[in-house]
Amino acid sequence: MAKQFGSVRISGTLGDITYSKDGTVRMKSSIDPERMRKDRSFKRTRENWAHFREAAAAAKHIRKAFGPWISDFRDRRSYPRLLAESLKVVNSDAVNPRGQRKFSAGDITYLQGYDFNIDNPFTGTFVPKTDIGIDRTAGTAELRIVSFMPEKEVIAAYEATHFKVILCGVVIDWDGEVNSFEQFSAESPVTPIDEQVVPEQSLQVSFTPDSPHTIILGTGLLFYREENGTNYLLSDNSRQSMSIAAIDKI
Repeated sequence: MAKQFGSVRISGTLGDITYSKDGTVRMKSSIDPERMRKDRSFKRTRENWAHFREAAAAAKHIRKAFGPWISDFRDRRSYPRLLAESLKVVNSDAVNPRGQRKFSAGDITYLQGYDFNIDNPFTGTFVPKTDIGIDRTAGTAELRIVSFMPEKEVIAAYEATHFKVILCGVVIDWDGEVNSFEQFSAESPVTPIDEQVVPEQSLQVSFTPDSPHTIILGTGLLFYREENGTNYLLSDNSRQSMSIAAIDKI
């Protein structure tokens, strides 16, 4: 593929040549788009497109639902990675035929353990044993954390002096609008990273009881630096951690 270097900036198609904003130059495809949409020989391609669109819609739904929290956690390739996992879910649909597979009919547990920040995975940052329970009937969820010593069991950024744990979650209706979800969260106190043992604790959240929709819980870790008695959130998002910790689907 040719690539242009220089001061001349062209974007668009001239004849059979397409100029991209990043400087790359490509020959215009000789395949008629109308043929791609109707020709039987491109049937598998159209099916793959449909699956990709379904996965992209689900990934967008998840990213929107977790929006209030992941702005502090996500890495630069967070969305492409989420899209790849969502496509696995779509392709796992064993109910609908090719080209009509649905994210909601697939195995959503492919998303469990997904880290919004791959550079600082939650399980590699927060070592203490944890346990999550979801009571769909009561509309509650709880994160239980055993007692631990932060200095030894919290793998902190070198400049961090304090941290806090976050339990957040969403209830998503996959067949609803992108904004069709319920959000909830709870946070631990800001805790110093020292040799003082933190006693056993739990974080509890609540949501609509007996919801028929998918429940997704995330666990996160935020780091702070104390200066003159005030805790400041680290500005480098690569230091923070959050992962999808539990999923409950009817």
